[in-house]
Amino acid sequence: MSIIGITTTLNNIEKGYVDLSFGRCEYFLILNTEKTSFEFYENIYKKNKDNAGIDSIEFLKQKGVDMIITGNIGSKVMECIDRYKIRLIIAKENNLKLDNIIKKLKLN
Repeated sequence: MSIIGITTTLNNIEKGYVDLSFGRCEYFLILNTEKTSFEFYENIYKKNKDNAGIDSIEFLKQKGVDMIITGNIGSKVMECIDRYKIRLIIAKENNLKLDNIIKKLKLN
């Protein structure tokens, strides 16, 4: 089983894209591959002056996330990812649609 956290631009599977900013993303999409379910969460940390990334990784860890798909992350967030042994996929392109990722993960 995997619980995957994806940083997203919108809270919509068909219209959303991977947000390349981790701590300042608009939403988190959390996919549960065992239950083939998903849920969107607004990133309430995106406007934090400091530690938006750290607070975001703590939130995802509390949700049971063991894999993250995102773009840019800072060194402090990377330390947390390593400490929590969360797998990481770095998106390099800003045109990765959520529905395509879900299809590739066979969750549609």
